[in-house]
Parts: sequence; structure tokens; C-alpha cells
Amino acid sequence: MDELEKQLKTLKNISPDASFASISRAAILHTTRTDRIHIASVGNLIKNLGLSLSVTAAAVLIIVIISSIKAADPVGSAVVRFGTIENEAESVRQDINIALKEIDSFNEADKKTAFALTEAANNGPAHLNISVLNMELKNIKEVELMEKDEINLMLERAAF
Repeated sequence: MDELEKQLKTLKNISPDASFASISRAAILHTTRTDRIHIASVGNLIKNLGLSLSVTAAAVLIIVIISSIKAADPVGSAVVRFGTIENEAESVRQDINIALKEIDSFNEADKKTAFALTEAANNGPAHLNISVLNMELKNIKEVELMEKDEINLMLERAAF
């Protein structure tokens, strides 16, 4: 025991070389606290990432096992499939009804468009015909000649 104490006392008096001490001191003073925290946080991040990957893998494995057990149940899955088929059939029927309504709407619009095109082809540019314009102007003048009372009476009839 005494010998150990002697060795420790001699080691206590050991000092580093002056150049090594100055280089070490400069390196220590040059590093900042944030550098050390950053290095520590990267290490923590790697540890936490490994832990979260392990937990995620375990959760996925449990979900796969549970879903495979449920898929192995033939009676329960048949009932679920029958209900799903009914729901799917109802959905398809509603989609078909919507499509039929759209087709009817398009047919009606096509008929109106065809009628308008036929009228335009037969009459030509009637909106530019001077006789049509003069007739419209005559109608406008007739309305201007009406008395205010008649116009008010017509508006009241139209409103009620």
C-alpha cells in the first residue's frame, strides 16, 4: 500500500511538455460550448432514431399479424364481404343514375343547340337585317309613348 502511495505522489508531480500544454489549451479554448452541444445532440439523434425505428417496426409487425389473423376468419370475412358488395352495388347504381341524368342534360342541350343552328342557317343573320332593326325600333318608340301610369300598372301586375 505504501508503495502505491509513493507511485501516486511521483505521478502527481508529472507535468506536460510546454508545447503540448499550449497546443491543448488553444484547442480547448477554441471549441465553443455550442459545438459540444451539437455533437452531443447528433449522438442523441442517432440513438433516438434507432429507438423510433425499432418501435415503428414492432408496430407494423403487430398490425400485419393482426390483419392476417382477421383475414384467416372465413365466416367473419364472408359477412364483411357481403356487406361490402351491397355497399359497392349501391354506389355503382348511384353513379349510373348520375351518369344517366348527365346524358339527358346533354341530349336536351344538343337539341336546343341544333334548333338554334337550324334557325340561324335558315334565317341568316337576321339580327343585322335593316327591316328587323326598324321593327324593333318601332316597338321601342311605342313603349316610350306609353304613359307612366300604364307602365306602373304593368309593373304591379308583373310583381303580383
